[in-house]
Amino acid sequence: MAEKKFKINLLSQERFEKTKIGRIVTWAITVGRYIVIATELIVIIAFLSRFYFDRVLTDLNEEIKQKLAVVESFATLEKEVEAVHKRTTLAKELLAGELAVFTHISKLGQITPPDVTFELLSFDKQEVKINGIALSKKGAANFLNALKTNPEFTGLNLTNLSSKKSQGEIEFSLAVNFANNQED
Repeated sequence: MAEKKFKINLLSQERFEKTKIGRIVTWAITVGRYIVIATELIVIIAFLSRFYFDRVLTDLNEEIKQKLAVVESFATLEKEVEAVHKRTTLAKELLAGELAVFTHISKLGQITPPDVTFELLSFDKQEVKINGIALSKKGAANFLNALKTNPEFTGLNLTNLSSKKSQGEIEFSLAVNFANNQED
């Protein structure tokens, strides 16, 4: 005996798709499928793009580490360059000061009478201190007068003036300012 197959249809025999509710349900099911498929595609794309963005992030982090290592390696070089720059600046200042000293020595040599000798010359930026001996009173007077009248020197301060009676020599100690450094 052959078994009979029964078909069970819970929907009415009318064409359900042709009624208003049927059309709305059919439209909702169709659009719902598209929404579900689109949502699944977006989720899959987001999931797959995560691998790409993770790789980009890893590459960027590696690049940052490499550049940071390069910058750190130049830090010691930069410190050395700064030290050299400081030393060259100091050397320039010292050389400029030495040139000024030579200029002042030259000026003193021009106004010093032949019978005046210096035992000690002490220079700084603003003044020179001189300890010397004049073989005569006239030589000492000429030297002091030359310092007073020379526009390159100002503020003559005579700290010691003594005579050695046995030899006729005059010992003197003085300090004089440089005129060009008064403006500093």
